[in-house]
Amino acid sequence: MNALPRYNYPPQPPEPIRRQRVRRRIRRHPHQAVAVENGFKLGVNCLLSIVALSALVKLVPYNLAQQAKLQEIRAEVLEVEGRVDLLQADLNRQFDPQQAMSVMQEESTRVDPRQRQIVWLAPPNATAQVPSEDLSEQPRSANSRNPQPYEPAFYPPTSPDQLR
Repeated sequence: MNALPRYNYPPQPPEPIRRQRVRRRIRRHPHQAVAVENGFKLGVNCLLSIVALSALVKLVPYNLAQQAKLQEIRAEVLEVEGRVDLLQADLNRQFDPQQAMSVMQEESTRVDPRQRQIVWLAPPNATAQVPSEDLSEQPRSANSRNPQPYEPAFYPPTSPDQLR
């Protein structure tokens, strides 16, 4: 509620429509913009190619070094797998009830009473120190009780005369 009356202005005549003339330039080189754009694209692509090639040149030796390390690790893995297989077989043998007696004999100094014990003796010092030249001069008889120098003392007798 306004106290003042509203004033209505008379309508204004419309402005005349002006046609704007578009002035066209006459281009002397119509393909110059396309050539510049293609040249810029070519330059950027060449720059990207150079960067990619330099990265590859740096990565190839690194890749070869990694392949060599991988080869070494694979060889070590094969070696360790062989050891693991042997240890696994030994573990299975340790817990095999059918082989308990043989495992106990291996792990201790006790021997099964049903088993014969073999003691290896070293040859006497006199026989071991005799030079071979002196032996060729001495004639040997077939009934000699002394063992021949090239036969160790722990060998069983080979002829019936040596059994006496």
